[in-house]
Amino acid sequence: MRLNMKLVLTIIHFLIFLDSFGQLPSFETNMTGTQIENSILRKEFHDRFPTVISFSQNSFWFKRHKNYVFAFDGKDWSLIKWSFELSKKGIPKKQKQEQKKIDENAFLSFIDFLEEVGFYDFSQDSLNLNERDLGNGQMLSKQILDGTTDKFEIFSSSGHRSSTSHEAEFLQKFVQTNQRKNFIECKRRILEIIKEDSN
Repeated sequence: MRLNMKLVLTIIHFLIFLDSFGQLPSFETNMTGTQIENSILRKEFHDRFPTVISFSQNSFWFKRHKNYVFAFDGKDWSLIKWSFELSKKGIPKKQKQEQKKIDENAFLSFIDFLEEVGFYDFSQDSLNLNERDLGNGQMLSKQILDGTTDKFEIFSSSGHRSSTSHEAEFLQKFVQTNQRKNFIECKRRILEIIKEDSN
């Protein structure tokens, strides 16, 4: 009887492991209920995929939006290249989606890196700091009105997060923050994965 119980517990632990493979660690939501409800990423993919990591770069000058959506179907990760234009009501139109397999080992290493650098605790204030203390009681600030905004958006069973940084490299040279430095490295790594899977 004891042997059978031990076998049952072993099987349960194994099934839990299989269920969690490829999933993200638990993290806290940093979006309001309204923001989550209005997320076009969630509206488009939540019914099909339990876990999604999306990266996009947007600017006032970009008519067409491009999102690189890494989606987990409960078994495998895949890359969906999703492009669209936004209507005046903010609804995607003229959509195109191209789904392809990826190097899962490389992507799982990227997921490990996100946790390693504290990605799930990134602060929007730190990612977008644009003021520098001059040391004389005055602050110097810089703004770029027509630059590019990098955005990571992630949802899973544990939560929904969005992390954005406007002109990250430029502002990092102006005033350095450790979180923005790590954000830039996350961006570099995911673009490398996207580039490799485009070849």
